[in-house]
Amino acid sequence: MRTTLLFVCQPGYLELQSRILAASIAEYASEQVSVVAAVPSGHTVSDNTLQFLEAAGAQVRFFEPRTWREFNYPIGNKVDALAALQDGDYAVFLDSDMLACRPFSLRSICSGDVFAGRIFSQMVFGTENLSHFEEFAKEMGIELRFNITPEDVHPPRIIEAFNAGLVGVRVGSEAADQWQRLTRRILASAAFPKRLKRTQADQIALCCIRADAAFDFRVVDRAWNSGKYDRRAPPYFFHYFRTFLLMSNEVLCDKLKRWSEEYERFGVRLLGEIRLRDIEYLYWDAARRARVLPE
Repeated sequence: MRTTLLFVCQPGYLELQSRILAASIAEYASEQVSVVAAVPSGHTVSDNTLQFLEAAGAQVRFFEPRTWREFNYPIGNKVDALAALQDGDYAVFLDSDMLACRPFSLRSICSGDVFAGRIFSQMVFGTENLSHFEEFAKEMGIELRFNITPEDVHPPRIIEAFNAGLVGVRVGSEAADQWQRLTRRILASAAFPKRLKRTQADQIALCCIRADAAFDFRVVDRAWNSGKYDRRAPPYFFHYFRTFLLMSNEVLCDKLKRWSEEYERFGVRLLGEIRLRDIEYLYWDAARRARVLPE
């Protein structure tokens, strides 16, 4: 089985996150996997980032950021990148603010047409948003399937919510193209209020794919896209959201320091303008204030 693992890398903050993610994948991927750093066309990243990604074994490829440009929706880069750059038998997209924390094998989760993990808080789109989903489903010709709690006397109709931090597709299934189409249709539709679609259009699209029987949708274990880090049982991928959170955890801070020293041998800098002394001070200050990342 040939798998492609891809993430978005664009100028600014995502460059730092992309370098950290690439270093973690290089250390923990337990099988041969093609790693792609997807850069929006018309944008350039620094020479340090390009050279770092090469040293980490990632290939830089470009894609057309249609959804970002047409709808002013930067999150749309993920759906455009996956649709354009899917390759091999399976393609897996990762948010740039994720970190591989232990050896992983993508083969263990590559099944069905599309797979993703549930939102960390086990949040669902419930009754208060149901009318929006029903209106959009009617517009798109999708029959919604609801999760009903049997013991409830008056069971709420809910739709599972999925986090788009890790999304995998079987190449050739057209699942990636459908995710892109639905995300764009949601952004253009009047069915959803702006407050909902501007932040969650990509996740709402995943919900619709899950609700539609056209695709074999699999749900992956939370360890593949976890919002919590536990040093005793680390997840495969930690979705940390803010880079400085990594510097507030002793184990993760040590990883950053080790990777930084390892890649400096290639003449590239993991942390860019941030010095090792900076992250050591950040961890010390967090520990002193009892603000270390909870485990």
